[in-house]
Amino acid sequence: MTGEDGTIGMNKATKLSRTTIMLFAILDALVICITVLYVSSQSASCDSDWLYRYNGEIWFDHEISDEDTTFPAGKRFQVNMIMSRGEVSFTDPDTGIFISHKYYINDAANSLELHEAVKQMRLQDVRKGFIKSAIAGGICFLIGLFVYWLIDSEFGMVGNIVTFVVTLLLFWGIGSFFATYISKARAPVIYLYPKTETEVSVSLALNGRLTKTYPLFNRKNGWTVTASPDGTLTDKNGNKYPFLYWEADLVIKPDLSRGFCVKGEDTKTFLETALKQLGLSDIESADFIGYWLPQLEGNKYNVITFQTTAYENAASMKVSPEPDTVIRVNMLWYPSKEKVNIRPQELGCINPAVRKGLTVVEWGGEEYKKGKFCLEPVA
Repeated sequence: MTGEDGTIGMNKATKLSRTTIMLFAILDALVICITVLYVSSQSASCDSDWLYRYNGEIWFDHEISDEDTTFPAGKRFQVNMIMSRGEVSFTDPDTGIFISHKYYINDAANSLELHEAVKQMRLQDVRKGFIKSAIAGGICFLIGLFVYWLIDSEFGMVGNIVTFVVTLLLFWGIGSFFATYISKARAPVIYLYPKTETEVSVSLALNGRLTKTYPLFNRKNGWTVTASPDGTLTDKNGNKYPFLYWEADLVIKPDLSRGFCVKGEDTKTFLETALKQLGLSDIESADFIGYWLPQLEGNKYNVITFQTTAYENAASMKVSPEPDTVIRVNMLWYPSKEKVNIRPQELGCINPAVRKGLTVVEWGGEEYKKGKFCLEPVA
């Protein structure tokens, strides 16, 4: 009798234990899914300026011009890329003239078609975020299931509760580590200026992974283009580009010891001065400011630092033939509602003051958001 009661009691305990195991594992998975989706939404809010590659046409119902060339209304151009805030870059298929970020898709005669294309590309990014969230949740569920099953028989309900808390803290700790040290390098663009027309190869060695490139990056050999003294880059198919573009998830520990706290309304003036000290030309500075200013000028304050050794360690670049001058500008920033005291950073000694021979110029940056880097929705 006692034996039968004991057996029944043990079976009941085992059944309840399995239910508890399953419940806690599901809760773990839900926590991870929600966390990944939250990070994805935060990433979407700070990555409003992604460039989308689009193989289509654009035309206007009025004349457009680029320097000394005027194109008639109705002229059809080949779209190269669209910035999600509406700027578009395109090429005249007849002359090869490249027109970059001077016109918006709202100006185009086929603006509805282009807006729909951007919408679909955004939806594709959202789908990727959900898929990766589901994968992360599934992996967490299996790990949690195994952990709870492993120790449940020894510690019962109390053990389950303790394990659940410890497991969540463990996942939170691991997630905090990666959120602190994984940066989304945004809009790094590379300009090449040889003295004479030269074939140039550019490769990247990243402590992380590439997420977007334009033109397409060969993961084995990098980019190979023919560079002209005016900075025009031509690939083997005859396509022309003003620069090489890439984005990546980088594992980087930033240096926040020096920098600047700038009022949002003063950011444009600050950047004009700072970028000149860092060695960018007027055109390169205009590209940089055009990309970043819309995100900075509306804040009360911006804390801005320019990363040097930390960035170089996370994203080294190899160029062949070896350049005579290399200028790299990487801006880390975050908004602040109040003034932050920070030691000023000396900018004049970061990059060469004079350009000689084959010159390589790169600029890019990332937002440091709420104490953590803005993560791409694992883009």
